[in-house]
Amino acid sequence: MTSMTNMTMRRKSASGFVLVELLTSLAVLTVSGFGTIQVYYHGVNYLKYSQEHAMALQALQNELEHLRSQSYAQVTAQQSRPFAMDTPGLRRLHRAKATVAYRDVDEYLGDLVEITLRVEWIGRRGYPSETSISTYVDRSGANP
Repeated sequence: MTSMTNMTMRRKSASGFVLVELLTSLAVLTVSGFGTIQVYYHGVNYLKYSQEHAMALQALQNELEHLRSQSYAQVTAQQSRPFAMDTPGLRRLHRAKATVAYRDVDEYLGDLVEITLRVEWIGRRGYPSETSISTYVDRSGANP
C-alpha cells in the first residue's frame, strides 16, 4: 500500500512539473511573439518613412533641375517661394510645404547665390519631418 501511495504521489508531482513546464514555455512563446510583433511594427513604420522621404527627395530633385535650366538673371530675380514644378509624390505627403529660399553668399562681388530647397511634412505617426538640399549659382550660371 505504501508503494501505491508513493506511486500516486510521484504521478501528481510529475503532472505538476509538466504543468510548470507548460506554463513556462507558454510565457516564453508569448514574450517572443510580442517581440516579433514589435520588430514587424517598427519595420513597417521605417518603410513608410523611407517612402515619404524618397517622395520628398524626388520633389527636391525635380525643382533643382528646373532651377538649373534657368539663367542667373531669372534665378536672382526670384524671392523665396513655393516650388514651381508640380510633383505628384509631394501631394501624397501629409501637409507638405515646399519652399525655395535664396541667399546672396558673396557680399563683395554679388555674383554667388545659395539656393536652398526644403520640403517639410507631417510623417505617418504625426511627427514633423523635413529634408532639404542646397546648391550655388554664380553669374556664369554654373554650379560651383
